[in-house]
Amino acid sequence: MEEALAHHIIGELYSTSENINDLKFIKKVFMDAVKKAGLTVLTSKFHKFKPHGVSGFIMISESHLSIHTWPESGYVAIDVFTCGSLSQCREAYEYIVSMFKPAYHTKTEIARGKLNQPRDSEKDLIYER
Repeated sequence: MEEALAHHIIGELYSTSENINDLKFIKKVFMDAVKKAGLTVLTSKFHKFKPHGVSGFIMISESHLSIHTWPESGYVAIDVFTCGSLSQCREAYEYIVSMFKPAYHTKTEIARGKLNQPRDSEKDLIYER
């Protein structure tokens, strides 16, 4: 990824463990990910739905981490967004994935705030993959 103001990793985890419905486990994994990556917690909020599913958010001084789980489908969506270093963003993401042990996952990395991005005079937005 080129230089950017921030880094955003969007992860989709499939066929994950039974822990994706465990509120206490999820909070601990996310707090540990923040610590391991050297990020700074400002506040957090997690909620367990009935009959299943957890959503959570940690606001960090560098931006945020979030999770949404669908235990009935074995699916987890996570975001790690930080204005810290790319290595911090990746470290937090990789730790979270390692704790959920999915059969497979997809990861999309997005450089946010690319200030030297060339602009196409005929287009308002430039799409990259």
